[in-house]
Amino acid sequence: MNDRQDSRIRVALVDNDAFTLDMLKMAIPRRNPRLDVCWSARRGADAIDWALDPVTMPDILLTDMSLEDISGVSVCREIRRRTERVPLLAITAFSIDRYANRAAEAGAQGIIPKVNLNELVDSIDVIVKHGTLGMCGNIDFVDAKTAHQRLAESDMCPIQRLSPTEQQILTLLAQGMEPRNIADMLSIGIGTVKTHIIRLRKKLNARSTKEAMAMWWNNER
Repeated sequence: MNDRQDSRIRVALVDNDAFTLDMLKMAIPRRNPRLDVCWSARRGADAIDWALDPVTMPDILLTDMSLEDISGVSVCREIRRRTERVPLLAITAFSIDRYANRAAEAGAQGIIPKVNLNELVDSIDVIVKHGTLGMCGNIDFVDAKTAHQRLAESDMCPIQRLSPTEQQILTLLAQGMEPRNIADMLSIGIGTVKTHIIRLRKKLNARSTKEAMAMWWNNER
């Protein structure tokens, strides 16, 4: 994914344990001289600020899942919600099954146990080159761009997920128009209108057209 064969990789770390941070700062560049630890943090809030700052933005951030101020999941979610530029690798001293699903949903590109330093260093290289570690058990970790888009869509108001035509049809339905009148107004077939209604209900997870209309009214308040 990223052609960084000859360039150095700026790695950032966040872990509430000072001993672990010191160990990782020494071990990572020792095992791969191309990896530079550009900064480390013990607080998740600091890691979020520094990871999003263009001056201190790393090429990859390793975050422990068990932090004291906020969770590692929250660190991943907040960074991924705001940018696709920083790949995220979750690390944990516990079983990765404990956090894998939540880390993936929060936008991380993989998760590994932090006790295995060789695997950790190899995983950094894989993510920087290919964008993701891929499957972890039955959990699929996607690249940062895809994860960012997913979180952006999940943050959207449900009505905003509809296409312009679907929004227009739902608005007219909510205002009391019948599908046949909507078809005449938009110069499209009644079958096309009904297809749009089926699609918009599916996008809104609405069990009926009335429920979809109620969601429209709630959005307008």
